Amino acid sequence: MKRFATPSLLLILALAIGCAEGKAVSVDPSEDASPDTKDAPVDIAPDIKDETPDEPDEDQGPDEPPALTQWSVCVLNDEAPDSQTCAEDETLDFGVVYAGQMNAYLVRIDNTGNQPITLADLNITNPKLAVQWVSYSQEEPPVETIEESPWVLPGGASGFVKVNLMADLDVLVFENDSLDFLVTTDDTESVIIPIRGQLSGCALNTANCDDDVSNGCEVDTTSLANCGGCGIPCALDYATEQCSTGVCVLEQCELNFDNCDGQDANGCEVNTQTDAANCGACGRVCDYVNAQEECVSGGCAFQGCDAGFADCDTNLETNGCEIDTTQDPTHCGGCGIVCARPNADTSCSNSACQFNGCAANFFDLDGNQANGCEYACTFLSADDRPDYIGQDANCDGIDGDAATSLFVSPTGNDAAAGTIDDPLASLQVAFDRVAVGGDVLVQVGRYEAPGTHIDTDGVGVFGGYAADWS
Repeated sequence: MKRFATPSLLLILALAIGCAEGKAVSVDPSEDASPDTKDAPVDIAPDIKDETPDEPDEDQGPDEPPALTQWSVCVLNDEAPDSQTCAEDETLDFGVVYAGQMNAYLVRIDNTGNQPITLADLNITNPKLAVQWVSYSQEEPPVETIEESPWVLPGGASGFVKVNLMADLDVLVFENDSLDFLVTTDDTESVIIPIRGQLSGCALNTANCDDDVSNGCEVDTTSLANCGGCGIPCALDYATEQCSTGVCVLEQCELNFDNCDGQDANGCEVNTQTDAANCGACGRVCDYVNAQEECVSGGCAFQGCDAGFADCDTNLETNGCEIDTTQDPTHCGGCGIVCARPNADTSCSNSACQFNGCAANFFDLDGNQANGCEYACTFLSADDRPDYIGQDANCDGIDGDAATSLFVSPTGNDAAAGTIDDPLASLQVAFDRVAVGGDVLVQVGRYEAPGTHIDTDGVGVFGGYAADWS
């Protein structure tokens, strides 16, 4: 878009165009408006003045176009004179203007008909503002010409209102000001444009912080003590900072600190020597699996595994404390503690090995789970009387029923229990104690003859057993 020599600060001009009857219309009606019009809706949309021409005279030639009066207004702000971008706000808005700044904005009046219109009575209510009629040539760059009022604008031509503001040390708010002018065709209509904005009273990047007009705007608002305004310090944590055009900017972090969130406002907020989420650098996390850790001097330091876990492969960086020792049968209660037992079903529960029973055709006769189910046997029958082939039918470790028999050995003791592991020494004692239906099982050896006969009803006496009771 072609630009015309205008100031850098955006000023928005908005306007209300009078209706066809020539009545003055404002986009900001005064509170003093008459009761009949104060609350009525204001139509600011029509920018075109269109009058239907009279019927042509009989003497008018057939090729002459009919008379057409038509015009529109476009608030250009700081756009180029030929721009088609009109301000939507329909208000002249200066924003904040600093002392020493010159601002100029344009309003264009386009005579789109073939009849001349007259522009006159150009006024602005605030003495800080100056306005004038101007025209621009078609050259590049266009040449500006100041026009006298009233100004007759031919059909198809465009005229301009140029608004100038020179800001000084005054502090001023535009609230009830307006730009006014007249457009005359067959009748006269008034264009009223509200104005808003303010003068800061100081040049850009300065401020009058002591409220003393005698020393002017004494504070540089690009300083660290007054960055962007009076008493606004630019002091960032653990950082070197700079006030750049009134904005506090982080330049460099102190040693061992970093700006990990990317926000200048809170400075270099992370101590990379102690922060486990940013240990040694932003984003470097100390997080060993199932473990406690700390960031010490910028490095991750292992502080121990969580309860019930162990680092059995010594690979903390990759998988931390990878073993749950409360239920892992190969590391039950600690690394390398295996729950497996020969010929047995085992598991790990609450960090302790559990014996769940023997495999098929195996038995734990010695009660020692450490050696598993050490006795291999095929169970045939619960009734196991000694036989001539030495078969252990009930898999209790002996040919015979160990639970109902009394055992006699040359190395036994008559005060003993008479079990396979604690045998008696004499036949007579065994005969006296054996129960009906039980048996007396005797190892090979020499014994005193019993003093009495035994009642053999239901009792068997079987000898020939070796020292291991086979």
